[in-house]
Amino acid sequence: MRTKVKKLTSVILAVVMMLGILTIAPLTVSAATYGDFEYTLENDYTCTITKYNGHAANVTIPSTIYGNKVTKIGNSSFRENNNLMSVTIPNSVKEIDSYAFANCYSLSTVTFSNSLKSIGYSAFAKTNLKKVTIPNSVTEIDEFAFSGCENLSSLTLSNKLESIGGWAFESCTSLTSVTLPNSVTE
Repeated sequence: MRTKVKKLTSVILAVVMMLGILTIAPLTVSAATYGDFEYTLENDYTCTITKYNGHAANVTIPSTIYGNKVTKIGNSSFRENNNLMSVTIPNSVKEIDSYAFANCYSLSTVTFSNSLKSIGYSAFAKTNLKKVTIPNSVTEIDEFAFSGCENLSSLTLSNKLESIGGWAFESCTSLTSVTLPNSVTE
């Protein structure tokens, strides 16, 4: 009799544990896909690009995914993609996160969003950018943002830029002069 009670108790506990796991599982967020892009849908129904799985040399980031605005290019989403030569960032994007395009050694052209507010830590570090024009909407460039861009020879900064992080243009050996706008306070 005791053996039957122990077995029944074991079965009941196993079922309760499985039900507990199944009720938690739907809360797990995973990246969805849209073509070659992985993304997450944020609480405000905007999207963050989290990864690019394609091999195209010229990439245009979508401005919407299933009706939701793409407002952010996430941490390391294109990092170390050596096929990427040019990228167009739509006007919906407001933020480029840390390391987003870092070590994309072939990346030589970026067309920025006119709504972009910030460029994150090491976002374009060690790329092959030659000319960069930061749109007037940008107020912040984080540390090491363009560090190691040895071929960067032309830089136009936003006239609303307030903050440039330390070493933002470190080792940009082809850059010979930069004019800081009066708006820079840090």
